[in-house]
Amino acid sequence: MSTALSPLREALTVLDDAWADAGEVGELSRSKLIAANAALGALKRRVDALAVQVAAGIAHESRPELGAESLAKQAGFRTPAALIAATTGVSTGDAARLVKVGEAVAPRVDLVGERMPAKYPAVEAALSAGEVGAAGAAVIVEFLDRARIGRDRDVVADVEARLVERAVGLSLDDVRRLVKRAEILLEQDRLEAREEERRASRSLTFFERDGMLHLSLVTDVESGAPIRTAIDGYVTAQFQARKDAEAAAVAARRADAGVAGGGVGADREDGAVSGAESDSCAGGTGFSAATAPGAGGLDEDRRTVAMMRADALALFCGHVLGCETSVPVAGATVIVRVDLDDLESGTGHGTIDGTDQPVS
Repeated sequence: MSTALSPLREALTVLDDAWADAGEVGELSRSKLIAANAALGALKRRVDALAVQVAAGIAHESRPELGAESLAKQAGFRTPAALIAATTGVSTGDAARLVKVGEAVAPRVDLVGERMPAKYPAVEAALSAGEVGAAGAAVIVEFLDRARIGRDRDVVADVEARLVERAVGLSLDDVRRLVKRAEILLEQDRLEAREEERRASRSLTFFERDGMLHLSLVTDVESGAPIRTAIDGYVTAQFQARKDAEAAAVAARRADAGVAGGGVGADREDGAVSGAESDSCAGGTGFSAATAPGAGGLDEDRRTVAMMRADALALFCGHVLGCETSVPVAGATVIVRVDLDDLESGTGHGTIDGTDQPVS
């Protein structure tokens, strides 16, 4: 007899077949590992489909109007999400998303008691078929709830169907990016206005406390792209210089010990930087990659990425004040991507590498 658990049993059977006669994971061949992983993924999606239904049922039996008769309260919890979180081991936020998805895909009843389709039937169908998981469905549902405000139902239904179709087989991160692109397309007419709002909100503030200068920069992604690219390029160059210096130091020690001849790198000491980084400033500041705060000496190899970024900003500003020598940024370039048709027509949007925020 077919029941709600039948798909779960079928998925478990597939996993059992993939596992075959292996006693432990270590006994699985590479092909069996791939098969077992795929079977586990399918099994998890089947479990997710049941979990959202149960979550919606718990929420329905715990609705506020029930008062003391609320299922969650009778079980000792303030909300249905708290009950689900405690029993499944997920966060309260994840439990609340399970409830939200469950309510969005549950059958509805109109005022006269007639059954109606789910709020998002395409999401419901994909969940029931084991094509998407609860986490991906939650991302789509949250977006659709925002998108449906002030828009025609047919438009939202079309977007839902397209999203669900393309979400099959994607990771959660890829689903988020997919939803982000869909949101951009829907909000295309509002994009330029929002960009102006962001530009109007840009700011740079700083203050001194405990002998330290604190800076706080808030800017739109277009203006921030050169800043981020230059600083990250400097950090990349520093790591490369560190690697080169370590290799030269090893070669020098080997030469001194008679292990390797030729004295390759013997003229460089630990922590030295390449010539491209040690150029002094033509303007007389004497500020370079080698003399950046925290660089050189015992501290150089201990600098974190955050420290290097701070050094980069100080270095760049020092150059602006009086230096003509270029700063090493490992070929840093701001890359903007845009469809050819949009570029030629002057419409649409582009994206800057390193950020998901669209630019017009």
